[in-house]
Amino acid sequence: MAIYSQSGKKFRLLMEYESDNTWNYSDPVVFRMLPEGESVRRAFLQIQTNVPGTGNDNEQEFYEITRDGKLSEVEFDNAVKGVEGIPEELGVMKGVEYRVADDTLSFSFGLWREGDGNCCPTGGAGGEYSVKPIPGNPGKYRFSVSSSYVSPGEPSEAPEASDPAVSGE
Repeated sequence: MAIYSQSGKKFRLLMEYESDNTWNYSDPVVFRMLPEGESVRRAFLQIQTNVPGTGNDNEQEFYEITRDGKLSEVEFDNAVKGVEGIPEELGVMKGVEYRVADDTLSFSFGLWREGDGNCCPTGGAGGEYSVKPIPGNPGKYRFSVSSSYVSPGEPSEAPEASDPAVSGE
């Protein structure tokens, strides 16, 4: 995958990614957000690398698209670590899903309890990011978890052994 900037009829290569055929990229996403304490929305670029398999594992890279068309890397906080209040009996087995809509960067992920099927988490969590200038580092930004929720769900009850679906009768 290659990212170019365009000026008139000329294109300039900004960055290029190679793949070893074990992972792939989602389409890059350009979006705008208003950094805290500023009055002008900034343009950002999201690049997501996807790891194949059932885990929905991915890696995120974010860049500010500067006014002169260059890319400046943006720091990015881990979504799972940014959510408080996840009960100890729940864990994350798969990747985080990120969404950009209406100038908002949000995320969600499943929460599994011991015994949950790979397909079926008991609960979930998610939230939104805000973009903040990095103190003492002019022109640099960080996406930080600004709000989050946890929906722990209810533990499922094990079926009785006398249930024909369990006992095979």
